[in-house]
Amino acid sequence: MRVAIIDLGSNSIRMNVIDICDNNAVVLENIRRIVRLSEGMGEEKLIRQNAVDRTLAVLKDFKKIIDDMAVDEV
Repeated sequence: MRVAIIDLGSNSIRMNVIDICDNNAVVLENIRRIVRLSEGMGEEKLIRQNAVDRTLAVLKDFKKIIDDMAVDEV
């Protein structure tokens, strides 16, 4: 089984793609992208549109990788 794990943080997004077979796990990809999602939030604690746009662009890239690698579960 091939699994992708995505960790969405306030500064970066990470994705690991792992093959699991017979209780063994092999990391195939370990990707980290800086998105600065919390940049400029200020005291209002509002996510800014440019930060959302950066984050969505990375998630779209991750989706392409997931599709290209035939991931079974995210």
